Amino acid sequence: MGCKQSVYVSQDVEHKKCLDHLSKEPNLREYQGNGDALKKMGVMYKNQIYGCSVLLHVGDKDSKKRTKKNPLTDEINQFNVQHLYLGGFKEIAHVKVHAEEDIHGDEGALYCHINLLVDSVHMSDEKNLIM
Repeated sequence: MGCKQSVYVSQDVEHKKCLDHLSKEPNLREYQGNGDALKKMGVMYKNQIYGCSVLLHVGDKDSKKRTKKNPLTDEINQFNVQHLYLGGFKEIAHVKVHAEEDIHGDEGALYCHINLLVDSVHMSDEKNLIM
């Protein structure tokens, strides 16, 4: 029920966002730098035993096949997301990895994206993030 303008967000929506993100190949085109390194990363991701999505069955060293059940999907689906406390799937984009790197230098600086499935964000935590 709730207020007239309140929106009920199914817990499955946040889990689905997380699982969708983990199941698809990363977009490497937005990164510049050494083209050979990007090609190698693409080849490694497509490796049938050790690459691809982290949600697939786990590879067995002896049989060289993905035969072991991976519990990650079940664990994500069972994760308790509290929407009232700002929980959900979050992305923090373009995080500089090393503060001392010069973005205008020859090699530039290393950046990454951080994706999290969080249960809740308390106001005290939010204040610490801002400061």
